[in-house]
Amino acid sequence: MRAESLIPCLPCCCLDDVLPFYTALGFDVTYRKERPNPYAAVRRGGIELHSFGVPEFDPAESMGNVIVQVNGTEVLH
Repeated sequence: MRAESLIPCLPCCCLDDVLPFYTALGFDVTYRKERPNPYAAVRRGGIELHSFGVPEFDPAESMGNVIVQVNGTEVLH
């Protein structure tokens, strides 16, 4: 096990909007709940991302982002 890890937790309007995007990229949904607060986790290899639902969140107004760098993008694509 690694000594350190970083797991970004990203807001979204609705989990149903973001989870299909990550599964299309080859991530597996490892956790999901709707109540009392929508929350989900996805993982692909050593990359883990979490999302939480905020109905009033407007992605067009958000400046937040996460960069995931990998070698061999063609292989992953």
